[in-house]
Amino acid sequence: MKTLLLNNKKGFFLYFLGIIITAPSNLIISYALAQIFTIPESDNPLTKLLFIVCLALTPILIGIISRMLRIRYMNDVLYDLRTESYQNIVAQDIDSFHSHENSYYHSKLVSDIKIFEQDYFLSLLRMGNNFSSYLVGIGVLFYLSWELGVIILIGTLIIFGLSQYFTKETIRRKKIVTEQNKLSFNAINNLIYGLRSIQIFGAQVQFKMLFNQDIKQLEEHKANSNDWDFFQKNILTVTSSGIHFLSFIFATYLLAQGRISMVSTIMVMNLLSQLLWNVSDGFSFVNKFKASLKIYDSLMDHPKPLQRNESYTFNNLICLDNVSFHYDDKAIFENLNACIHKNDKVFIVGPSGSGKSTLLNIMAGHINSYSGDLFIDGVALNDISYSSRFDNTAYVTQDHFFFNESIRDNIILDTPFDSDRYTLILEQCALTSWIESLEEKDAHLLTDNAHNISGGQKQRIHIARELYQNKPVIILDEMTASLDEDNAYVIYETLLNLDKTVIFTSHRHHQYLKEKSDQIIDLGGYSYEN
Repeated sequence: MKTLLLNNKKGFFLYFLGIIITAPSNLIISYALAQIFTIPESDNPLTKLLFIVCLALTPILIGIISRMLRIRYMNDVLYDLRTESYQNIVAQDIDSFHSHENSYYHSKLVSDIKIFEQDYFLSLLRMGNNFSSYLVGIGVLFYLSWELGVIILIGTLIIFGLSQYFTKETIRRKKIVTEQNKLSFNAINNLIYGLRSIQIFGAQVQFKMLFNQDIKQLEEHKANSNDWDFFQKNILTVTSSGIHFLSFIFATYLLAQGRISMVSTIMVMNLLSQLLWNVSDGFSFVNKFKASLKIYDSLMDHPKPLQRNESYTFNNLICLDNVSFHYDDKAIFENLNACIHKNDKVFIVGPSGSGKSTLLNIMAGHINSYSGDLFIDGVALNDISYSSRFDNTAYVTQDHFFFNESIRDNIILDTPFDSDRYTLILEQCALTSWIESLEEKDAHLLTDNAHNISGGQKQRIHIARELYQNKPVIILDEMTASLDEDNAYVIYETLLNLDKTVIFTSHRHHQYLKEKSDQIIDLGGYSYEN
């Protein structure tokens, strides 16, 4: 909470100022109402009426100024929260990131922030308005009648005690809503990414039932949380109404005894209703505020990556020393040993399920949960920083991701544009003739993860992207899986003649690739006759 409030001290000061300047608003309105009864006795009724109107309009002007003071801090907090949440996610190591499903991160970056935004700022505003108004009002009430001031103070303590009773359950129910949000995001992801499979296999009815079940549970939990908020607010309102009724009777008694004037009585009556409402409403938002801080803590709660400070420097050897990998209790491969020289072309083979993709992920630095050691010129890969790993290792996976940008932007990314190099790489990846056939050439926009181009075109653009980054090690998983024969051999010739270390798998053209490779790493009893 301290970090949240004080990251922007000036903004929070202005926000707090915007809240407290509204404190006298109810008192001003009460005073204006009381002054109406003095108009008949005034020497200049018109002037008096004009004064009362100006007085009544003052809270409106205060409200406008308050909004202007508060809005900047609200925007800054949400900006900082979103950027810090994003940074916390991207700073995770690969294993930590993949310990959660995508829906978990979608929920954090969308639903949880939305819930925080709704509850945090509304609660902060209502608490500030109510409690600052209460402090001003109780001071005036003590001035007008100390007996009534004592009654309201006792009532305040009662309402505070009740609000504390509701705190734990309020936080628990908000937590359930955030957890259910994650499940509903998973259902939405299944719909978005699995729609084609759902239609092909005729699973619309079954999937709709599961989808409806997740959404129904979310809405039920939200309703339960809202019902609890409504219940506690009504309990506090009923309690404050009872105290207000007793205070009203006592104020009438004081008027009948002549201990307070009619004008004071009118102010007291207005203050009594306002003060008790301030207390009950303010304390009901205290619990929402606490729940919003729990959500904030969860947004900031990400595993901190281990400090890895070594640099990736590859001049001689990449060595695997008794490297093993297990998935749960199943051994994928065990005690793997190999050394790869700089600029070697290394073909990894093995039957399906033997761990070819897993080994590539380990060598690319995307999986750390293996046993044994992997050394880059004598430095353990797990001691090398992620930024240094990724700056030196290109990785073409079987899953291709593309931004909603042009072909050229998807290839060069944030690397400075070099026209000659770019043109050469398009030719090497058999992309030139296709791009020239497009109306917008390489400005052609790739949309929805490049669903508007073929699988082979995606694969060649992905390879071109990694080549353009010009990293010393290139790792490719099924590098020609989506290509026709002619384009496949163009890619082979390009990659196997690079002055770089190339490590790859392929389920095609094994005999040809065996002959072209400097080394073969066999993960178990595979035939090269295909």
